[in-house]
Amino acid sequence: MKVGRTYIFDSAPQQVFDVWGRPLVLVGKHELVKQKDTFMDRLKGRSWYVADGELLLFLPRNGYVETRCLSEVRE
Repeated sequence: MKVGRTYIFDSAPQQVFDVWGRPLVLVGKHELVKQKDTFMDRLKGRSWYVADGELLLFLPRNGYVETRCLSEVRE
């Protein structure tokens, strides 16, 4: 996943996490914009995204959501 790229989530409900580590469930269609991960994020296995332009969340790095549920928006 590349920083600044937009991805569409349109899959079955999947668990993700907010900035405080609380679990959230993504349901339905959402637009996710990839954010830069820090070195510590890479070590802890987190990938950051902004959902629908308003909510910062992270996904397990290279987990099911990131590898199977996101499709890149082609312009």
